[in-house]
Amino acid sequence: MEKNPVIPVGKGKITLDSSLKEYAGKGYYIVIRLESHQGPCNDVDCQRILEAVVEITQMPDESYKIFAGNGFFLALEPPVFSYIDKDRQEVTLKKTRLGKLVTKGLSF
Repeated sequence: MEKNPVIPVGKGKITLDSSLKEYAGKGYYIVIRLESHQGPCNDVDCQRILEAVVEITQMPDESYKIFAGNGFFLALEPPVFSYIDKDRQEVTLKKTRLGKLVTKGLSF
């Protein structure tokens, strides 16, 4: 297995950090979805803030787009796929020291 496997996603790509190797080949899906929450202002016109959420699951929602490579399975919510494909983004997935899964390079 490569040190940091790269999985093509449309016209973009996702690089998986070597810290995620425990999920390779075990039937787990790395799921990336969007969550939105209210911005810092108090008025009605305040723009909502989008945030990428990364989870590990056994079976993703059937509406998600599935990608595979180097023993890893990715499940992307359709808007996430669209952002990566449309903007040719190069996203990195990794695990922090505290075990939280995060994305780097994903913009909306």
